[in-house]
Amino acid sequence: MPYALTINADATEITRLKNLLSHIPNAYNKAAKKAASETLKALKLTASEEASKVYAMSPAKIRKAIKLYPSSGTLKVTGRRKNLTDYRITPKKPGIRRVMRGAVMRQGGLKAIPRGFLIRGKNSGKIIAMLRTGSKPQDIESLTSPAVPQMMENETVNQAISDMAESDVMKRLRLYVSQAVTEGR
Repeated sequence: MPYALTINADATEITRLKNLLSHIPNAYNKAAKKAASETLKALKLTASEEASKVYAMSPAKIRKAIKLYPSSGTLKVTGRRKNLTDYRITPKKPGIRRVMRGAVMRQGGLKAIPRGFLIRGKNSGKIIAMLRTGSKPQDIESLTSPAVPQMMENETVNQAISDMAESDVMKRLRLYVSQAVTEGR
């Protein structure tokens, strides 16, 4: 299920801004669309940076899962569960004989995974973290961690994103309305 965020704005402030541009046709709609588009771009960066502070994944990998649709004013966060190799893990290459250690969260450091090992995918060549679950050769499973939409639902990440979005959209809306007023006179 994709992550969704609702931005609350002050209705009296919006009415005041609309009244400032009432003499210029379609000016408020243009300013609002531009403010929403710019806020979405900034929100994508903020979301990836905030999630990276909590989870041990690079912001660039998180940004890849965030799709921006400025024309409709939406930011879509989708994706599957990630393999542990997308986070912090040692050793980084297969074949090294030592206890595998990994971390999904930044807090707490690397934890030992005693029955864990790395393999290289047969067709893709991607390194995958695996865990031996039994004594038979086929008793292995992939080590997975949260998907990017689940990261966005984390309390600290979600709070930081919603605070930024609510303040940023109104700030940008005021800016673009004031620019339209000065240009329209």
